[in-house]
Amino acid sequence: MANFSCKYGPALAVLLGIILLPVQVLAAEMPLEAELQEEMLALINAEREREGFSPLIIKDELTAVALAHAQDMIARDYFSHLSPENVSPADRLHRAGISFAVMGENLAGSTSVSRAHDLLMRSPCHRANILDAHFQEAGIAVVKGGRYGLMMVMLFKD
Repeated sequence: MANFSCKYGPALAVLLGIILLPVQVLAAEMPLEAELQEEMLALINAEREREGFSPLIIKDELTAVALAHAQDMIARDYFSHLSPENVSPADRLHRAGISFAVMGENLAGSTSVSRAHDLLMRSPCHRANILDAHFQEAGIAVVKGGRYGLMMVMLFKD
């Protein structure tokens, strides 16, 4: 079961934060920001700990899928769980050979990890992904670039 169909409405404008001019950068020039990834993981796991849930474990194969999606969104200037070709997060995991019973995806574009995390926690469906007891593994990609300054993709699975 995939959980990525949150209705954004006005919350999307808040989630996006400050909008900067689009920056077109080749994906090869947009590496994973490891320190920012660790910051996001620490924030997420602190929330989970407060609620009595086990911490998420970063998996490289999930991070690779998240990174590719973040880079694609920056390179092609879009912000969506679905690619322009209508490829979903579940499709991306299946194509990477990653199996799951349940999965979820959070996206954020912001000027900082802490601002993005705060906004994600204010959104009921994004908060639900962060605090879902079924999720044990995560892939977190934070990439500098694009219209928001930072593009973040968080994949969660059982």
